[in-house]
Amino acid sequence: MALPDDSPAPPQVPADLSYGGYWELLGMVPLEPARPGGPGRVRLVVGDQHLRSLGLMHGGVAASILDSFMGRAAFTHSPPGHHLVTLQLNVHFIGAARVGDALIADGEVQHDGRRTAVVRSELRTEQGRLIATASGTFMHLPTDPGPSLDAKP
Repeated sequence: MALPDDSPAPPQVPADLSYGGYWELLGMVPLEPARPGGPGRVRLVVGDQHLRSLGLMHGGVAASILDSFMGRAAFTHSPPGHHLVTLQLNVHFIGAARVGDALIADGEVQHDGRRTAVVRSELRTEQGRLIATASGTFMHLPTDPGPSLDAKP
């Protein structure tokens, strides 16, 4: 069906579904995998907007980068017609990051099940200094789950 001339075009689905919205807000950028068959990585350059007191990057930014990487990695194993949600996230803070540090999240899918995936990850500076480690559990959900259990007749 053609759209009338004054109707806005439907939104385009980005080629990389993980990019946009929150990613752009924080300044995260998807990167190619570091190794063949590995998951795509995530990069962020720490700016003033990422800081807490004492000139250190806020831990929530590190958690966001790690969760985003792990979700992206787990999504590559989602069955067709499914999306993904985080069920559990554990983050261990190791070192501090400051303005100008370029951070890269990488890791691997440790379990790829029918309904869930488990991913582990590390957040390091481009020079290799460890900032944080994380593990997460993710659930594959159908994009069209059908009628809601909460729907009223």
